[in-house]
Amino acid sequence: MFVTLTSCASDKLFVGEINQSKLLTSFEEFNEEFTGLSIDEKEVAALKSIKEPLEIHVLFGTWCHDSVREVPRLLKLLEHAANNNITTKLIAVDYKKTADEVYDLQYTPTFIVYRNNQEVGRIIERPKQSLAQDIIAMTTP
Repeated sequence: MFVTLTSCASDKLFVGEINQSKLLTSFEEFNEEFTGLSIDEKEVAALKSIKEPLEIHVLFGTWCHDSVREVPRLLKLLEHAANNNITTKLIAVDYKKTADEVYDLQYTPTFIVYRNNQEVGRIIERPKQSLAQDIIAMTTP
């Protein structure tokens, strides 16, 4: 008798920088999550209100269930906000969470928010309140 063990993690491993389109077309779990999400318009409005340029580095695993839940949520929020002041860099890591030392990555996903090339905060694994509220909190004095 053979038993097949499965998990919620993807068997597909990708390492390196990837754009949103390639992520969603290459990884079914991310696309399903992205497509099925309902977006809170208050969250979108909050992100639309950001006037200073921000860059968000998204470190995640294509194999990680937390990443499958949170990364599409951020991407959909940002797509709906359509705020040119917010840019993202998607960086997929391996099972050991190997990333450039500057990131000091321990958990996936980790969203690192930069303003003027300075880190202003992180969302690690899941937001404390919501993605939009956490980003606004770390970028408002």
